[in-house]
Amino acid sequence: PASAIAPKPMRVVLLGPTFSGKTELAKRLAEKHNLKRISSDELLNGSLAYASAVRDGAAQPEEALQRLGLDLGEEVRAKLLKVGFEALAAMRHGDAVADGVYVGLIGIAVACVSAATEEYVETYEVEEAIPEPEPAPAAEDADEDLDAAAAAAAPEGEDGEAAAE
Repeated sequence: PASAIAPKPMRVVLLGPTFSGKTELAKRLAEKHNLKRISSDELLNGSLAYASAVRDGAAQPEEALQRLGLDLGEEVRAKLLKVGFEALAAMRHGDAVADGVYVGLIGIAVACVSAATEEYVETYEVEEAIPEPEPAPAAEDADEDLDAAAAAAAPEGEDGEAAAE
């Protein structure tokens, strides 16, 4: 049956151990439902490539970010560059990239995707698509409903009336 809930942008997070199929599932869901897929590994690799290109004086360092598929304004590129330099510094010292770096990258990507869908959210008339919930019954009505349900569920006696204990 069709859902009464209005279609709207959603965010889905897939968590699991290494090689558990998260990436494959995310790719399939994104393709099937026309979703934007955000990969923390791809974001990290893109920001590392961008920071390296800037550090090395590449003529077109932004090309390193094109494969991310995000709408990258100057402010977003600056954030990715900062995170990329943080990750490069950690790796240069033999340290793991901090969880906070990944969180920052995902936050940047979610903000980019959210900005792209904001117009859709603002123009969709949700009020018409989602029915108002029915008010909860008063306590007295609920007690009467419970009594009626209990009577209906009770086994019947020989004369057709509910058996009493």
